Amino acid sequence: VSNTAGSEAGGAGAFGHAMLEGGLFEANSAGIEGGGFLAETSLAITGTRFISNTARKGGGAFAELAVTAVNALFEDNAATFAGGLGSEDNVTLTGGQFLSNTAALEGGGVASDGAILATGTLFQGNQALARDGGAIYSADALSLTGVVLIANLAGRSGGGALALSEAELSDTILQSNIAVSQWGGGLMARGSAK
Repeated sequence: VSNTAGSEAGGAGAFGHAMLEGGLFEANSAGIEGGGFLAETSLAITGTRFISNTARKGGGAFAELAVTAVNALFEDNAATFAGGLGSEDNVTLTGGQFLSNTAALEGGGVASDGAILATGTLFQGNQALARDGGAIYSADALSLTGVVLIANLAGRSGGGALALSEAELSDTILQSNIAVSQWGGGLMARGSAK
């Protein structure tokens, strides 16, 4: 709680694969990546809470490789890219909540350079202030199953979510999301959508 790093891993970090079970990362900050936690390779999260952390990339947590998160909470985190959770690889979410996270550019809740697959996750009140993906920003494909996106906002496109490739949704609710200046209040997919 309340740790600071000038460069990376405000709260804590790992050079190898990291596994987090439970625990709380709150009010930590990093100058570059991983306000709460930074994994230099892959990251597995189970039931961990990330609250009010800040960084340039990945306010709550950031990983250089793939991320899996089960029943994690990301709330009130902030970053330029990926307000809550960020990755340079694929992200898989099961359950969990992303609440009131903010990115100055892309991905208020979660942002990834790879694909994002989410099942049973709640995204509410997240914002990408200047660009895209109020709750979710995927530079690849996006798959949402049983996901709820409520009252998220993007300054440009994809108020709820934006995918630079195809998007597939099943039993997903898009409600009261806003794309302020361009396209896709609920969802914007640059590829096919079904």
